[in-house]
Amino acid sequence: LAIIGVVSLIMIWWLLETLLKSPWGRILRSIREDEEVAQHHGHDVLTHKAASLALGAAIAAFAGALWAWKLTGFQPSFMAPAKSTFLVWAAFIVGGAANNKGMVVGAFIIVLMEFVFNVLVAGQGSSDLPLHETAAKIDQLFEWLVTGSDLWFWPHVSPTETFLLLAALGLLINKSALVEMGISGAAVFMATYLLMGERSIDESFIGGSILANMAYVKVFLIGCLILFSLKYNAKGILPEVPVRPPRPMEGDEG
Repeated sequence: LAIIGVVSLIMIWWLLETLLKSPWGRILRSIREDEEVAQHHGHDVLTHKAASLALGAAIAAFAGALWAWKLTGFQPSFMAPAKSTFLVWAAFIVGGAANNKGMVVGAFIIVLMEFVFNVLVAGQGSSDLPLHETAAKIDQLFEWLVTGSDLWFWPHVSPTETFLLLAALGLLINKSALVEMGISGAAVFMATYLLMGERSIDESFIGGSILANMAYVKVFLIGCLILFSLKYNAKGILPEVPVRPPRPMEGDEG
């Protein structure tokens, strides 16, 4: 299966690079940039979109077949957005849009992070596994968010007070984003405390142990990765580099 995957990657890479350098690839780029201009040049936008969608669907179907082979089975729960669409968008955003190199680099990064996050999920239940201390810190942070208990580095301060301090800091340094974040966070935690109270905690965490569900923490961390990538590096690690097609030589014009 690994050999099939590597060979398939090379063949699909060659196919897509060839298509992108072809006249059809330049038409798709023009449609992406401005559909009206491409249509005024005589290109049928709908037909080209349908063809590119069919090509992408065929590649995705082949990748899905290899994935099902790897899993040795298939269930509807495997197609949860957090395990399929969400990770693909993360690889697309982190690596870089509109080029194959960025997509492959982004996919490698997301797969490695997925492996680390899976180890984090497993480390929550066993002290012998790696990242157990990290999982314990996350559980303590989650308990602080739920109950306002003391943190190892931030004692005797509740989440509401923390966000109010953040808003005050934003006022001091004249940062409207910090003020907005602080006021919004304080309002959310204050409303949660007033409307829900201790009973909701007792009914949600049976047995008194307030632990974070690492499966949701994993999705949260991947979401943070996407947000930070969009904010600080919107074009991705390997952004698209515009390339002009080679001009014909003077002797070839006739």
